[in-house]
Amino acid sequence: DTNPQLIRRSLERRWDVDDIASIGWQEVEIRKTGEGFDVQAAYDVERPFVANVYLLTKFDKLVTIQQ
Repeated sequence: DTNPQLIRRSLERRWDVDDIASIGWQEVEIRKTGEGFDVQAAYDVERPFVANVYLLTKFDKLVTIQQ
């Protein structure tokens, strides 16, 4: 049976193995829905490119985990 704690533990393990640094697993939103759980990660990453030019990447992904 899926629950928010199980989802968070799974995310934490994945973050550790894949060495993800752009967003922390704590920043992923988990919401209960009628179908299960919506898991959403939304964040921006800004990195220097050349001189005073930066690249900005916006990421927003929503996944529904069926229960």
